[in-house]
Amino acid sequence: MANKSARSGPIATIDVVPVAVVAALVGLVLATLRRGGFGSASFASMLAFVAIAVVSSALSRPTAASLRRVSMVVAPLLGSTLVSTVVVGDLHKSIPTLALLAGLVGVGAVGLAVAPSERELSQDLVVGVVGVVVAITAWFGLAAHWEPWGREADLLWRGSSSLTYSNAAAGVVGPLCVFTLWRVLRLTAAAPANERTRVRLLGFQGYVLAVGLGATLSRGGAGAFAIGLVVLAFLERRRWRELLAALCVVVLPAFAAVVIPVMSASVSADPQVAGSVLALVFGGAVNLALVRWLAAAGSLEERRSRCLRLASVGLAAVGLAAVAVVVVAPASLDDVMSSRVRLWSPQSSGDGDAFLGDRGREWSAAVDQIGERPVVGHGPGGVNLAWNSDGRAVRARFVHNEYLELAVTHGLAGVAAFVVSTAMAVRCMWRRAGGGAEGSLAGVVATMVVFLTHSAIDFLWHIPVLPLLFALVVTLAVPRRE
Repeated sequence: MANKSARSGPIATIDVVPVAVVAALVGLVLATLRRGGFGSASFASMLAFVAIAVVSSALSRPTAASLRRVSMVVAPLLGSTLVSTVVVGDLHKSIPTLALLAGLVGVGAVGLAVAPSERELSQDLVVGVVGVVVAITAWFGLAAHWEPWGREADLLWRGSSSLTYSNAAAGVVGPLCVFTLWRVLRLTAAAPANERTRVRLLGFQGYVLAVGLGATLSRGGAGAFAIGLVVLAFLERRRWRELLAALCVVVLPAFAAVVIPVMSASVSADPQVAGSVLALVFGGAVNLALVRWLAAAGSLEERRSRCLRLASVGLAAVGLAAVAVVVVAPASLDDVMSSRVRLWSPQSSGDGDAFLGDRGREWSAAVDQIGERPVVGHGPGGVNLAWNSDGRAVRARFVHNEYLELAVTHGLAGVAAFVVSTAMAVRCMWRRAGGGAEGSLAGVVATMVVFLTHSAIDFLWHIPVLPLLFALVVTLAVPRRE
């Protein structure tokens, strides 16, 4: 596709989406609809589309430099994987890990190669399509109590989306919601008259993502989201009014939209589909009205004033809504409060509740396995978690902590390789953005923090669409100096 197309008016060019981004997006969406590429067939089809994206990018623009940069970032992890594979001697189990690393190189190179004039619309499309698919399917799964988009867990229905795993759904919509909030506050702070339509679309996109996050009822997702907001608030502290306003137009309407589905989330309750739909429409109408009013300000000073007024009203509304929910429907929230608002969960072994449920046992077993081969690990796919419970052998497939699992499979050398790769990625982004001037990397950093934090309590890297999605989003979001 052409990079630029002239038109009259305040904007000199029309953004277009490169064919390479479209090809990568098709692969991501197909994998999202098929359990996130968790199966070998959907994973292979996603990688095929990534390969098409790389080839089409190479045909339309210089891509060799982007491939070289991303390959250097991934190289420490690749080297650690090869060393662990050679020591353990099981190449077959290493193939998925090697394929995932190759996919990261591919989507990263495609994202870095996109021209500046094409980046905004590419971000809109990737985040909007994948994020909205996950959010809406998660919301429907919760509202209708419908499998496979919803799952029963701890006596509750939770939105799991087409990924079929609630925490994985939260692992998508949580970071993307923080990313969208950042884009809203940046446009709001700049007050560009010719970007009002984009502000409205991004505001609504953020609302849908926040609804999806609420529908998952994921404690890890909510906690990581909150940490990401703190990081974003610190990095964008000069724009605190705009951040508060963005939160009000996105999170408050989403709260209204998920109240009814959450109140009927108990497995003993009937789904309230009609009421949930009305709540979703009401929240969307409030979101559109608020963001329209915010974007209609004629000057930067007026925009800041409106942000402050909106933030004040929003904080008052949060307090009133919380009181109303607790007073009106305490019984309906008993199961939710007892299951989701605490750190103790039932164990699959039937031994009652424990801190973090099965995760505590899994982490302890993982530490024991690390001690058996601490340097190079047991090789990719070498997790073998086992413990005894009342004389019964209990096994688990995942550690539910990607860093501990990396130490099990790749050893401490693999953890060191991950740290090096992360540092190299940050350094590459910093240099590419010209030193991160004026908070141009704030949203990227906050998004990465959300995803990496949530990875400490779930197996998000094992669902291939998640790491590939965020590699593409991050590389598309890093400013590129011409």
